[in-house]
Amino acid sequence: MALDYDARAGAMPEAGLDAREHMADEDKETDVESLRVEVGSVAHDLNNHLTAVMGYTDILVAKLTDEPTLQEYASMASRSAEVMSELTQKLLVIGGRRKSP
Repeated sequence: MALDYDARAGAMPEAGLDAREHMADEDKETDVESLRVEVGSVAHDLNNHLTAVMGYTDILVAKLTDEPTLQEYASMASRSAEVMSELTQKLLVIGGRRKSP
């Protein structure tokens, strides 16, 4: 059965729309995956630096026993680094570099 011009014109945009929707979905999946990889990479780098900050602040807390004010400042910095580390762990899960707890 031959399709007349009007029938083909009506059918083709629907098929084209399905293909465009499929391509848009694939693009979104690619974008999401790229974002996940980037988040994981940044979180990994951040985690490395936080490890150093946490180590050095722990050393400061231990060494500043005769300077209680400075020791408290170092303790506050250490606690902040621990909170940042917890947030970084969540980003590592999002980035697929860590398993969810």
